[in-house]
Amino acid sequence: MYFTSKKDVLVGIVVWGAVAACSIPFFMDGNLAALLITAIIGAFFGWAWCKTGYEVTGEELIVKTGFTKAVIPIASIYKLTKTYNPSSAPALSFNRIEVLYNKGMGIALISPRDRQAFVKLLIERNPEIKVDEKLLEEQGNE
Repeated sequence: MYFTSKKDVLVGIVVWGAVAACSIPFFMDGNLAALLITAIIGAFFGWAWCKTGYEVTGEELIVKTGFTKAVIPIASIYKLTKTYNPSSAPALSFNRIEVLYNKGMGIALISPRDRQAFVKLLIERNPEIKVDEKLLEEQGNE
């Protein structure tokens, strides 16, 4: 099952503001090189904005953003925690889930739009996953 990333307005302002800022040299000087660079950056961010999501298969969590993907074996996931960690991550919202896997050697920060269904599906695939109380409380309030 595929889950799209939740998108925050603030993250959108930062992402698209950066693209707009890169285009300033073109508008000030008519610099075509700046326009080309801005178009490339804009295409990259646009692709990431539209294509960030999380696929849960029978045995894997596949985290996709733009042109990249990470594959996490669901059997290696041992904890899900609610977090607002602003670190760079394949998440378009600051309201995130911290996925801990590989005995503490792996961490993924993600922001599925339908958090309740996402957590439920992962627990169905791996009942050993511990879920943070704050994340469980949120599940009951949605």
